[in-house]
Amino acid sequence: MNKKKEQDETKPDEPEKENRADYSSKDTALWRSLMEASPDFIIIVDGNENIEAINRVAPTMKMEEVLGTSVYNFIPPQYHDLHRQHIKKALKKGESGSFETQGVGPDGKVSAWYRTYIGPVKYDGKIESA
Repeated sequence: MNKKKEQDETKPDEPEKENRADYSSKDTALWRSLMEASPDFIIIVDGNENIEAINRVAPTMKMEEVLGTSVYNFIPPQYHDLHRQHIKKALKKGESGSFETQGVGPDGKVSAWYRTYIGPVKYDGKIESA
């Protein structure tokens, strides 16, 4: 077998360099669509457990008041440890988990129950956030 053919068979197909920007913009559009269309709150927290991104906020809040703040500002104190454990597992071990917890409802008061899913967010194979 000729060396060039052997290399071609073992090397996965990669998009041409000029098409990579297209994939990136498609990924961005897909991500944005998912975030905007979801009826659930989707929150991304950094290693300091501050909110990096959120798809929407309660009617009584403003996006700029939420971004960059601690996720614990929106979780009753009795649930902080539970959230912290799951966030730590996601960030340190790459593990996902889910649980039920109370949080701030549409009226701005702690009144709503939420099914919460926490998992790692990876970029280039490295865990960046949860």
